[in-house]
Amino acid sequence: MRDKIVIYPAVFEKMTDKGFETYYDVRFPDVHNAWEVLGLVLVDVPPMPSDLLEVKKTILMPTCNWLRLILRRTLKVKKNTTIPADLAKQAENLDINFSSVLTKALKQEIKILTES
Repeated sequence: MRDKIVIYPAVFEKMTDKGFETYYDVRFPDVHNAWEVLGLVLVDVPPMPSDLLEVKKTILMPTCNWLRLILRRTLKVKKNTTIPADLAKQAENLDINFSSVLTKALKQEIKILTES
């Protein structure tokens, strides 16, 4: 999934229900309870709303292109490694996170190798 761009469309539909002002219904066909997620995002610092006159009747737009970036940053793989037993014991006694230390060390090693 990491090499694919994943797009979840948003469907905007202009609504003209009798007795109500014209409004836009927004649906995310692939994301259940999307309105709740949107509400959680908007509760702290709501952005300025777009001018509704600029919104067409129905628009399909990518709403989750950021998913690829998030997956690239957070996708984890499990790797087995072998280290000396006494070193493992000392690290465990100090509550050292093995994955974190290995990640930092690999980043440092990659930086050193790519800069030379």
